[in-house]
Amino acid sequence: KRRGRGMRMRSPNLDSCCRMAEAPTRTRLRPWHRGVCKNETEAVIWYRKAAEQNNSNAQCALGSMLAYGRGVDKNEAEAVEWYRKAAEQNDAVAQCNLGIMLEDGSAVDKNETEAVEWYGKAAKKNNASAQFHLGVMLENGRGVDKNEAEAVEWYRK
Repeated sequence: KRRGRGMRMRSPNLDSCCRMAEAPTRTRLRPWHRGVCKNETEAVIWYRKAAEQNNSNAQCALGSMLAYGRGVDKNEAEAVEWYRKAAEQNDAVAQCNLGIMLEDGSAVDKNETEAVEWYGKAAKKNNASAQFHLGVMLENGRGVDKNEAEAVEWYRK
């Protein structure tokens, strides 16, 4: 074993923690990394605490955890609420995710017109996913007048 700078050490606490974690949520860290095991349930607790203090990044992250049922029971209706709070604070990822939920009618009444509005806001902030979704909506005339030329512009960004 090498001693001194660059020495690689195993962390018995981390190894035992990872062995105890459930297989689907376990993250294997390299022995020289310091950290904790992945725990999505605890992540939701911390995201919620920050989200309740109006942290838009946490609101968006909590929305995603709820939308996909990661670390918490799947709850798309609550996910939409958190996405909307973050989107209203100009979080581009939340704006795009809210647009997707509105376009699909996931836990909310389907509203393609509002979806286009949120896609547009996120697209102007260079969110590639929103630019693509906005292009699709424009190309197909969903929630907005059909405009293939403008759709191509968004696809090319």
